Amino acid sequence: MHAPWADKPDIPRDPRTFEVAGLLLIAWILYGIAWSLYVGTAGLSPGAAPDSEDPRATIPIRVIGEVQRPGDYSAVAGATVADAVALAGGPTAQADLDRLNLSQGLLDRSALRVPSIEYGFQPIVYMNRSSVSELVSLSGIGPELAARIVRDREMHGPFRTARDLLRVRGIGPKKLETILEQGLLRGWGR
Repeated sequence: MHAPWADKPDIPRDPRTFEVAGLLLIAWILYGIAWSLYVGTAGLSPGAAPDSEDPRATIPIRVIGEVQRPGDYSAVAGATVADAVALAGGPTAQADLDRLNLSQGLLDRSALRVPSIEYGFQPIVYMNRSSVSELVSLSGIGPELAARIVRDREMHGPFRTARDLLRVRGIGPKKLETILEQGLLRGWGR
């Protein structure tokens, strides 16, 4: 059997090639050591959330749907879905907690919607993409108000926050609160 490389002439090796390779290897090792020291002094491991080790660290979360007090809360880092439901005053009688993984950890800026037994997880309405027919699925929004929302969005650009809806004729603070309590809105700034 004949090896294909057997007939090739020897390639002259420049000793500087090995020196350059050695220097690159040393540089790479030093970079790894420096990175390890940096990560260690920051108290983080690669991919870890900032302050996740600090028991006093909090993360902002939103709890909506079938809870006693829907709203925005600060949860301790490492909190679970069950902790979030408790922060919001606990579930209502209509809450379907069997649809949730109560031991699931929460992330920074998590939004948790507790479903109802009767309706489950209702479809989400994206304020910056939904049509008139999708907007009327929200309680308190009829065809005329939905059309005004779409017109406003087309004239002034996307809604950046929920409060931007107040610029639409027919939506005041009470109507906005009623809409937001349904916990179906998404898409601010999109």
